[in-house]
Amino acid sequence: MRTLIVAHGFPPLAQGGAELCAHWHATTLARAYGDPVLVIAREADPARPEYAVRREHRDDVSIA
Repeated sequence: MRTLIVAHGFPPLAQGGAELCAHWHATTLARAYGDPVLVIAREADPARPEYAVRREHRDDVSIA
């Protein structure tokens, strides 16, 4: 099964309760079941163009 988590922020750039919960869910699902997990979150970085997409893979989770 593939899992998509949509959050308005994601650690380490955002550290609120919802962001930490999204991180916990994503890493727990990826490690417990080995299925691919994708997190889509916004990133407020004035140095980057609006709507720019940055992709990374961290803690067994793909982040876009």
